[in-house]
Amino acid sequence: MNTKNITSLYAVTLVVICLCILCFKYLWSRRYLYYYASQFEGPFAWPLIGSVHLFWEGHKGFHKKMTEIFSSQASIFKFWLGQDLLIVTSKPSDIEILSNSCLEKGKFYNLGKNIVREGLLNEPVSKWKVNRKIINPTFNSAVLNSFVDVFCAHSKELVQTLESNCDGNPFDFLMKIFHCSLNISIETLCDIKPSLIQDKDQFIEKILRMEEIMTIRVFSIWLHPDYIFKYTLLGREFEKLTEETFEFINKITNTKKANFRNQNTIGDLKRKQFLNHLFSVAEKESALTEHVISEETQTILVTASETAAITISMILLVLSLRRDILEKVNDELDSIFDSVERNATLEDMNRMVYLECVINETMRLFPTVPIVLRTVTENVKLDTYVVPKGSFVLIPICNIHLKPDIWKDPMTFNPDRFLYQKEATRHRCAFIPFSYGFRNCIGFKYGLMSMKIILSTLLRSYNFEAVDYKSTNDIKLLYSIVSKPANGFKFRISKLDCKK
Repeated sequence: MNTKNITSLYAVTLVVICLCILCFKYLWSRRYLYYYASQFEGPFAWPLIGSVHLFWEGHKGFHKKMTEIFSSQASIFKFWLGQDLLIVTSKPSDIEILSNSCLEKGKFYNLGKNIVREGLLNEPVSKWKVNRKIINPTFNSAVLNSFVDVFCAHSKELVQTLESNCDGNPFDFLMKIFHCSLNISIETLCDIKPSLIQDKDQFIEKILRMEEIMTIRVFSIWLHPDYIFKYTLLGREFEKLTEETFEFINKITNTKKANFRNQNTIGDLKRKQFLNHLFSVAEKESALTEHVISEETQTILVTASETAAITISMILLVLSLRRDILEKVNDELDSIFDSVERNATLEDMNRMVYLECVINETMRLFPTVPIVLRTVTENVKLDTYVVPKGSFVLIPICNIHLKPDIWKDPMTFNPDRFLYQKEATRHRCAFIPFSYGFRNCIGFKYGLMSMKIILSTLLRSYNFEAVDYKSTNDIKLLYSIVSKPANGFKFRISKLDCKK
C-alpha cells in the first residue's frame, strides 16, 4: 500500500472516529431522556427517524392513523418523532397537571407561526404571561354581553346573503360563514365597522392557503429547516402571503388607531374592547408596540373567526343528518321565540340549553383542534412516571373525547351527555375543546355566545341538507392545523316557509 493510500485510510479512519465521538457525546448528553423514556411503552421506533414511518400517507391519512395509534396504546405512552420524545397522555388527571406545568408551546408550532404571528397562541411564556394579563379584561362578561346586538345584526345579514343560494344547487358554506364570523370579530374585538375594511374574502383565502402550505411542510421533513424552506416555491409563496395578510391586519390597526385618538369620550365598555384596550395600555406600556398589537390582533381575529366558522358548519352538518336532534333544537327555539321573528337577547341566549348541549357534543365528537403540544421545561411527576425535561407533551383531545371509560357509547352523537347533572360526574379535563389550564383559549365564552346566536338565527330561517354525507359516520376528518371534513361543508338550503 503506497503512502497516498495510507494517508487516505488514516483520514477516513479519523473522520469515522470523530463522528463516533460526536455521536457518543450526543447520546451521552441525552442519557437522562433515554432513561426516562424507557419507563414508557410505545410504538416501535427506528433509529434517527423514530416512528414517523407510521405517517407515510401524509396529512390525508394523519387524522385516521393518529386516532388508531391513540386507541391502540395505553393511556400514557411514548412516541419518538425523529429524535424528539413525545409523551402522549389521555388521562384527565395527568392532563390537569401537565396543562398547568408545561406552558411553553412545542417547537412544531414554529413551522406555521406566521399564520397567526407571535400572538397569544404560540408566543413564548415570558411574553405570553404579560400579554395574557393585559388582554384578559377584554373578555370579561360585561364586555361580552355588550356584543349580543352585533352578533344578531351580522347573523341577519348572513341570512339575507344566503337567500341567493335557495335555488336547489349545492354550495360550500364555509366561506360564507367565515366571512360572517370575520365581520363579527372585526366589529366586536376591533370596534370597527367591517364595511370600512376591504378585501376580507381575499384575506380568508390567503389564510386558508397558508394553512395548506403549513400542512405540506409539517409532513415534509426536508422542508422543516427555515434555511431550506424559504428558497422553495412554497416557501416564497408562504412569505408573500405572510406579508399580504399582515398588511391587511395593519389596515385594521391603523384604522382603529386613527379613530382612537378622537374617542376621548368613549364609554367604559367600548374602551375595554380588545383593540381599544390595547391602544389604551400602549399609551403607558412601551413594550406594547404597534407591531405587538398587530401580532395579537392577527392571532385573535384568525382564531376567533375560523374556529367559530368551522364549528358552526360542523353543527349544521350534524343536525342535517340527525333530524331527531334538529327537531329538539327547533322545539327549544320555538319555546324561546314563540315563532316571532325577532333578534335574540341575552336572556334568550341563556335559555338555549339544549342548543348548547348540541354545540358541546359536536365539539366532543369533531373537535376543531384535535391535539395540543407543549414543551416540558422541567421534570414533571405523574403517579409512577416522570415526564422528563426536554421532551414534549402531546394531549390528544380527539382521543380523550372518545374514551369509552369516560363516555358511554362514545361514537354516538348524544347531546344529553352535557345536561348539568351528567357533566358534574366527569373529570374537568374529560372535555377540553378549548384546551385547559392557564394557557387555555381566552375566547371560549365569546365563541360560545356567537355560535348560539348565529345558529339560532340560521335554524329559524333555513333548512340545511348535507350533500356528501348520509350519516355522521361518513364524516372523515382531515388535519390542517385545524380539523375539517374531507369532503367539505356542502349544503342545499331552502327557506323554512318554503319547505314542502
